[in-house]
Amino acid sequence: MDDFTFIKEVGVGAFGNVFLAQEKESKKFCAIKQLEKKHIVKNDKTDAVMREKALLLKLKVNPAII
Repeated sequence: MDDFTFIKEVGVGAFGNVFLAQEKESKKFCAIKQLEKKHIVKNDKTDAVMREKALLLKLKVNPAII
């Protein structure tokens, strides 16, 4: 998280928020999704989160952001 500058919140969902951020070293912009673990576990959505993570890894998204 220290590698990014968080600029603003761009979305709110049932389990967390999405932020526009800029990587400090490369100056590239990206979206960072922050999930609230207690809501995911409480609503039994762990499998859905793990499927999303697996999909992002297959798409070659930077694993440091997942």
